[in-house]
Amino acid sequence: MAILPLFLLALACLGANAAPINDRFRTGKAEEGLPQLPLTAVPGEHMRYFTLSQVVQCCPPTSTGKPILPTCQDASDISSWLADNINTQYKQLLAPGTGNATVTTTLLQRVAQCNYSSLVTYVGSADLEQQLADAANQGKLCDALPQYCAQAFNPSGSTLQSSSGATDVTPPPVVNFNCVKGFYKQTLDHFNTSDSRFFKQVFWVCDKSFPGNQQDKASSGNIIVFLGNESPLGIPKQPIVFENAERLNALVLLVEHRYYGESMPFSAPDDLLTTAQYKYLAIQQVIEDTAAVLAFVRKERSVPAAVPAVVIGGSYGGMLASYHRVVKPDVFAAAVAASGPLTYVFGTQMWADTSNKYHEILADSLDVNTGSKMCSGTVRAGLDEVLKMTKHKAGRRQLASLFSLCPGTAAAVEKSQEAGFAFYMDVYGQFHGWVQVNDQPPLLGQVALACDIITTTYDRTQNPLQAIVDVSYYFRSNGSANWCYSFNSNYTLIVGDPDASLRAYSYQVCTQGSVYSSEMAATGSPNTLTPAYGVWGLMLRQECRNLFGRRLPERKSPRFMLDMQQLCKTGGIVFTNGDLDGWAGGSFQSFKELQAAIAAGFAGNARHGGKWWDAGDAAAARIAFVTYKGASHCTDTHSYNWANPTGQEQGIYKRQRAQAMDYAAKFMRPRK
Repeated sequence: MAILPLFLLALACLGANAAPINDRFRTGKAEEGLPQLPLTAVPGEHMRYFTLSQVVQCCPPTSTGKPILPTCQDASDISSWLADNINTQYKQLLAPGTGNATVTTTLLQRVAQCNYSSLVTYVGSADLEQQLADAANQGKLCDALPQYCAQAFNPSGSTLQSSSGATDVTPPPVVNFNCVKGFYKQTLDHFNTSDSRFFKQVFWVCDKSFPGNQQDKASSGNIIVFLGNESPLGIPKQPIVFENAERLNALVLLVEHRYYGESMPFSAPDDLLTTAQYKYLAIQQVIEDTAAVLAFVRKERSVPAAVPAVVIGGSYGGMLASYHRVVKPDVFAAAVAASGPLTYVFGTQMWADTSNKYHEILADSLDVNTGSKMCSGTVRAGLDEVLKMTKHKAGRRQLASLFSLCPGTAAAVEKSQEAGFAFYMDVYGQFHGWVQVNDQPPLLGQVALACDIITTTYDRTQNPLQAIVDVSYYFRSNGSANWCYSFNSNYTLIVGDPDASLRAYSYQVCTQGSVYSSEMAATGSPNTLTPAYGVWGLMLRQECRNLFGRRLPERKSPRFMLDMQQLCKTGGIVFTNGDLDGWAGGSFQSFKELQAAIAAGFAGNARHGGKWWDAGDAAAARIAFVTYKGASHCTDTHSYNWANPTGQEQGIYKRQRAQAMDYAAKFMRPRK
């Protein structure tokens, strides 16, 4: 099984249906309560918002008696049930002709405690929000919505511990910033003027913070361009954008990446395109797409030429932001590259030099989140044992029994060493996932939680292998007596699942050098969790041909993906990273790290007549760095509950996001 890419695990970087760099290992429930578009108020009516917060204790003991991660009710279910009951029981308080109330719920889980915050949007009488908010504050929510409580809690055995309501709330960004969704008639091939084909590309414009008159636009206005990445764009709600748009007097533009979401150049069942149809899926085309949409919006909104644009992206989108700045510095005056692993371009020297940093940071996360090396040491010892046992049949048979592998996969693992290695990578891959989304909704603190299981087992048994068994069971099992561990026993570097986003991203991996975490070779250094394993280009090439056929173009990374010296010359880029994000190993947290990447690529550039260039320092190069201490992936762009940020660290991170945007503002070219 491939350890997945820059995208799916916890819907981390874009919110809505999206996320970046990721793994398919299911470490907890994904946040499914996606914000819905608000109702349209009729003349004379006022749109109202209020929140209902609920703390729920979950769940009854399992049939096996072994500890497992409790399963909170999906946020989408909570939203649906609340909306249905409000619209049924309080219909008389909704304004006629305005449609039903809508509910958007976010979930934050701390082990067995499920914290729901539901934003209710409606048009109608203020009595509705007051009655339900009062009921929630008085602990009588189930009296006010009895059918809802019967649906949400009784069947699952969960218990509503407390509730609260608030009528003075800030609407979500999509409403608060006047965001409007549009479709742009986008050129299919920007590099072939004889090809007149086009497709519809999704974009959003949010104009509330942009000055109203031309003089103010020209003197103080800015444009923030947020880039979609390898998944659907969803709706506007990225923290770094909307926390700072107002003070920057910014017009906000969000652009969906071609071949993802609704921006599909071709139609096919389930959007699974042929290899030939993916021909136009290239970063060069993406950069031209963004520039074209930006030019269209500038013209449509009469934006003065003096107004500069900063481009922002997260994860793979962070890489894209840097590339946009390098390729079109006159169009994009600055860039914020959030969690963008620029050195992780497969097959390059900088990839070879920095791959092991990914694994080092995974171990660091365990150490920092627990305050000791006991957990990481136990994990390393346990994984060492797993890998050794995969190398002989008796060991693989024992692993199948210990981990309760399902019959089919157990037989495959016992039969071949290759399947045994696939099993090892699946077990190790769990740690990739827990670290990547550790401080993101819905399940907070996954690393500490996993380490608690690991150290508890080790204290009891002094057996590191059993600790790995128990933590795998805790996160993967549903607690039933007949549960078994299932995984894909055919180890691959890329993902061939019948999923449109996965298939499209795999094409990018195969043709331009984007990466999955399975492509991060490990040296086996003692400051990591894993023994050594290699990753080979021939293996990747064969897998790519198996997936896309022999007519697949050869992998060729554009020059701008390889030339960190040109990136440094161009400048105007802010690199932001969580210091406990494995993907930060491929980004830059200091000018020294950027210089190392320049040195790695210098030999190749020299062969083409390149000369060494040294800016001296970050300030001279107009490069800045913001590091979120203790943070995991995409702290700039992952979605959290806008009405109730979680934890003290959110205040610190918010200030740092402002600092990143201040750097970007300074990098903007002088106004004419």
